Amino acid sequence: MNFACRHRRNSPNALTLSAKLTNVSSIGMKQKDPVNMKKPLLLAVLVGCALAPFGLALEGPPDRPPIDPKFLQSEIPEELAGKVFHWRYDIGWDFRVQLTQDNLYWEGFGGPFKGMKRAVQPHYRKVRDGIYFLTWRTPAGFDSLVIDLKENLIYAQNGFGPSMVSISGEIYCNGLRQECEPPQRQE
Repeated sequence: MNFACRHRRNSPNALTLSAKLTNVSSIGMKQKDPVNMKKPLLLAVLVGCALAPFGLALEGPPDRPPIDPKFLQSEIPEELAGKVFHWRYDIGWDFRVQLTQDNLYWEGFGGPFKGMKRAVQPHYRKVRDGIYFLTWRTPAGFDSLVIDLKENLIYAQNGFGPSMVSISGEIYCNGLRQECEPPQRQE
């Protein structure tokens, strides 16, 4: 018995999931009940088929051409490399942050993130002198920031599953102008 699903059949990068159930014992299942032997594989294929339109395919939605790999890479703006900043959002979240090419290291020291330490892999984009866009994925969604180092302001969009939080705040220790204590790193 065969099960299969295909998405974007005309695409060279089409996602295909299939399971052939002729030799189920090869995956460690007993052959006493042929119907029950097929259920786990059928479930796996159906879940894969259901999730495929939501990002399992590398090419993006069918109405968008494939993304050039050069757009998937990010370079830290030279003036930010290794710099440390402290900022506080209007809702009381307080962070120490250090920016490097490969990681953004942060430590929460106020609000619900107090005592937490993490390293994330950001994408950087210089918007214009003194204004930068940073974004990264989190286990719950994503974080995106606009930091204005001329006015010492920060704006953030934080995605948590189906919810999104829009917050702003102040940068009170600007590593381009002064020495700021770096965040403690996660061990």
